[in-house]
Amino acid sequence: MPEGSSLLKSLKAMRARGLNLQADWLEKASAGKVTEIRTLKAEDGSDLFVVDGRSQDSRRSPLSEALKILETLEPLSENVFLYGLSGPALVRALLERFRTITALEPSPEVARAFFSLEGSEKLALSPSFRLLIPGELSGKAPETGGTPSLAAHPGAVRRNPQLFRAFKDFVLGGKNKRPGDFQEARLVIIPPLSGGPASMGGFLRKAAKRLALVPLLMEWPQSLVRLEASLKGPGNPEDARGLFREAFGLLKESAQAFAPDLILSLAQAPLDPGTLSRLKDAFPETIHAFWFAEDLDRFGYALETAPLYDLFLHIQGPETEKKLREAGCRKPRYLPLCADADFFHPREVPPPYQAEISFMGAGYPNRRSVFRRLLKDLEKGKRAVPVFKIFGSGWEGAGTELESRLFEGGRRVTAEETALIYAGAEAQLNIHSGGGSGYSPRSAFVNPRAFEIAASGAFQITDSRPLLSGLFTERELAVSSEPDDLPELVLKFLENPEERRARGAAARERVLKAHLYRHRLEKILELAFS
Repeated sequence: MPEGSSLLKSLKAMRARGLNLQADWLEKASAGKVTEIRTLKAEDGSDLFVVDGRSQDSRRSPLSEALKILETLEPLSENVFLYGLSGPALVRALLERFRTITALEPSPEVARAFFSLEGSEKLALSPSFRLLIPGELSGKAPETGGTPSLAAHPGAVRRNPQLFRAFKDFVLGGKNKRPGDFQEARLVIIPPLSGGPASMGGFLRKAAKRLALVPLLMEWPQSLVRLEASLKGPGNPEDARGLFREAFGLLKESAQAFAPDLILSLAQAPLDPGTLSRLKDAFPETIHAFWFAEDLDRFGYALETAPLYDLFLHIQGPETEKKLREAGCRKPRYLPLCADADFFHPREVPPPYQAEISFMGAGYPNRRSVFRRLLKDLEKGKRAVPVFKIFGSGWEGAGTELESRLFEGGRRVTAEETALIYAGAEAQLNIHSGGGSGYSPRSAFVNPRAFEIAASGAFQITDSRPLLSGLFTERELAVSSEPDDLPELVLKFLENPEERRARGAAARERVLKAHLYRHRLEKILELAFS
């Protein structure tokens, strides 16, 4: 590629600053013989490198890509360590945002091309910019004062992912390799397009920031959400393949700019076996984990992808782990659900969400049967039937005695409303879903409501679950062993407000000590990096 006075001025400026190693490294680079580099102008006017025939940035707008990377960086940091000079637009965007830039480019030819750009000699002369060369990674990272951010240009990571790992260890002092110390580890969270587990993504991102990780939560466009909804009925298999292709393209674009240490996918994320295999091929140095917060007996799709993950987290018991191992899963581990205690907390609740007895959830057959029996038995008692409100959808055809208690005709409630519902009942019922006519202990997991009701400081009566005793005690909630004892428990605790309050407060305390998203994420990191 043509080289002019900018490169000569840059070399002279580096030597004037005492950066002789860097200047020699650039001067000896054999431009065009080891790496073929072309410089183009993108549609937005930015400089664009093509290295060995591969464009390093979007040919439309490298600046837009640079701004996406900036969004992932620590907002309070003044200093940045940058891996890769193959994105001039990114370097310029970082200069406007940070006080100092310390950059490492794996290819001397690419670095030479960068300093051949018009105006680059100003950067070489600036005390705000320092160029590292690969040989310097054996030493100690330069002190910048304060906590630095770590940025990576995706083109440079693609060209040399091993050196990027070494660069991160250099910058972070090896923190990302020591079990139990994960500060600055880069985490991509892949939520589902819609559905219950989708809210987990936001809670995990918040927990990651509190643990001093660098998180990126995938945010899906509405067009993809609508496409998924259209596939719920009979559809064209090619449409489903198109959904997975589009999801993979978005994932790859975002994650390459982010250079993650760990990719954590959640239940119902748009990852079929083919998509997951392509994702692993695109990020071979990254640990891939999956948190399956669902019932494996009902959602058997997970058995197809479980063997592909480095770490598979489930919420059920030993039988589930046995099935996963038989399917070829290498590292299945039990990880129960949890709650965000900032979102679910005690509060004043508007009258529409208040009740003596409350239930929030879909109208599964066993719940319909249990609640009909409950109302029938309560009507036999001497006192008036308590105010019983049912919130949630899927109750069509449940009968007048249940439908008359539905909140606003059984419409789907928002997450914010759910928090009000949990905090607004004197006794919150938590009956796990099932297809029979009673309690459903077959799937030994504890649902998210148990943790969210507890975080709300509310009193709950839950059906008996095999794994419950390892999570809560009966000082923190009440357990109904069978539907026949539910009416007696309801009346007993409605008449004892002090006991309800004591158990609700103890349950919230338990969540704060052991069942926050922070606790679960710490365990995921320990398992992933050990």
